[in-house]
Amino acid sequence: MTVYQKLLDVQSELKAPKNQRNTFGNYNYRSAEDIKEAVKPILAKHKATILVDINISESANGWVYEEARAIFVDVETGDKVEVKGYAREPENKKGMDPSQISGASNSYATKYALNGLLLLDDTKDADSNEYQEQVSQKSKTQPRKSQPKKISDAVVTGYEAALKSVAEKNGSDIAVITSWFLGNLKVHKLEDITEDQVTEANGYIERLQKGKEE
Repeated sequence: MTVYQKLLDVQSELKAPKNQRNTFGNYNYRSAEDIKEAVKPILAKHKATILVDINISESANGWVYEEARAIFVDVETGDKVEVKGYAREPENKKGMDPSQISGASNSYATKYALNGLLLLDDTKDADSNEYQEQVSQKSKTQPRKSQPKKISDAVVTGYEAALKSVAEKNGSDIAVITSWFLGNLKVHKLEDITEDQVTEANGYIERLQKGKEE
């Protein structure tokens, strides 16, 4: 069994409910810690683990970025699959000291990397600064129709890994598998998939795993 097949099995079995609650914003969300706890027993079952590595860098304009690398490791062979997630540290945040600001950015970056690696739909996880700013802005203006948001690079990488795993498992042409997947979603490339299509896309991945390409 390849590392991609193991990852696909973990992705298919993982259920990571949104157990956190923001009573002020009236929404549920999942944290990076929730994802880790949910995936641990499944990783043990498939003799695999996930390592998370954080790198911090500063851009020319002074912004500090945190890069999280979520690395799926096949314990039996040492083979790996890696997905990255990013978060920018705000210059300041009311009521938080520098270490807390860095910790929050670390958590966001880690969660985004895990989302991409494990194909978790984060569309309604409204716990990021960007989402809160968007909600605040919308409350001041009249609602208007916007273009659907595309999936992140991390999720694109996750789909690429899943499709490759299916092709290797079935001895199929990756181009044919990918074409079927994109055709059902009515998009030209993985980067065109929107966040609203993630649940549907995950369903097609499961069908491919079961060998159903009707």
